[in-house]
Amino acid sequence: MKSGAEFDRGGAAADIRPRRDDAPADRPTAGGAVERWPLEIVDDHLVALVDGRRALVDTGAPQSFGRTPLTILGREWKFKPTWLGIGLPEMERRVGCALDALLGFDVLSSFRFVVDWIDSAIEFREDEPAMDGAVVPVDTLLGVPIVDFLIDGRTARGYLDTGARLSYVDAEAAGAVPFATRTDYYPGFGEFTTEVRKMTVEVGGKLRDLTCGTLPELLRDALRLAGTEWILGVDVLRKGPVFFDFAKGIVVVP
Repeated sequence: MKSGAEFDRGGAAADIRPRRDDAPADRPTAGGAVERWPLEIVDDHLVALVDGRRALVDTGAPQSFGRTPLTILGREWKFKPTWLGIGLPEMERRVGCALDALLGFDVLSSFRFVVDWIDSAIEFREDEPAMDGAVVPVDTLLGVPIVDFLIDGRTARGYLDTGARLSYVDAEAAGAVPFATRTDYYPGFGEFTTEVRKMTVEVGGKLRDLTCGTLPELLRDALRLAGTEWILGVDVLRKGPVFFDFAKGIVVVP
C-alpha cells in the first residue's frame, strides 16, 4: 500500500493510470437510462470518474462517505465525511490517489451497475443490459453482499468485495503454497502482513484465479461469526464486464 502521498485536487492525480489508452469517456445524457463513466484501476482499486469526481467503488463497505455530493442517474447523494472513524484522507493514503467519495453498498445497492475491467468503464443503469454470463445469486449480510462458490469441489461462501485488492481465505483452508508476502489494510482491523498464494474457484460455474491472503486471527473470527470465511476481491472482475443488481439479488459474471 502507498502512504504519505501528496495529491493535486485541481487536476488528475499523477499516479492514476487508465488500463487502456482508449478508455471510454462517455458523458451521459441528462435523465438517460444509462450513465457510462471512465474507470481507473489504481493499485487494483476501482476508481470511477463520475462527472469529474473520483469515487472508490467498494461493495465491501456498508456505508458510503465523502467530501462532495455525487449525482448518479439523476439522484444526488450527499455523504457523511467519515464511516467508523475512517475518512477520505486515510483512504487516499491507502489507495494512492485523490478521492472525492467512497461508494459503498448503501449507494451501490440503489441501482444496477456494470464494472468493465477490460474496457476501463463503469455503467450505472436503470435497466438490465443484454449480457451473456452466469447468473449468481447474492445474499446480503451486515450490509455486504455474499455469494456461494466452489473451491476444490466443495461449496463455500464469501463476501464479494470490490474494494479488496486481494481475496482472503481462512488459513486452515489454504492448501496452496504461498509465493510472496504482502502488506494490506482492512478498515477496522488496520494494516497487516499476509502470505499470498494462487487459488482457483468457480463462481457460477466460471473459473476465477484468485490471489489469496490468509486472514488475520481477529478478522477470521469476525467473519466466522458472520457465517463466512472468505473474501472475494477484484480478481473476480478481471475477465470482462460484471453486472450487479443487488435489489434483485444477482450478479452476472462472464
